[in-house]
Amino acid sequence: MQMPRRLNPAAIKAARERAGRSKNETAAAIGMSFPGYSKWEVGEGRTAFDWNRFEQLCDFLNVTAEQLTVPFTRPVRVEQVSA
Repeated sequence: MQMPRRLNPAAIKAARERAGRSKNETAAAIGMSFPGYSKWEVGEGRTAFDWNRFEQLCDFLNVTAEQLTVPFTRPVRVEQVSA
């Protein structure tokens, strides 16, 4: 079974910078607005996710989806124990 993954903003920014692309150029190339793309890179709040745009981003930056994501882990709930 494959573990769910989530965007890794730092990896997205690093891949864009390695490719020598600006945020504006990257957003335009994948058909996103600058603010929408910027949220992916900054990790700001919950943004609408479009798998097709993400695949375009991977192709544009010449990286794999795994390079731009990290495993999604849920916070562990700690039960308080009474003494």
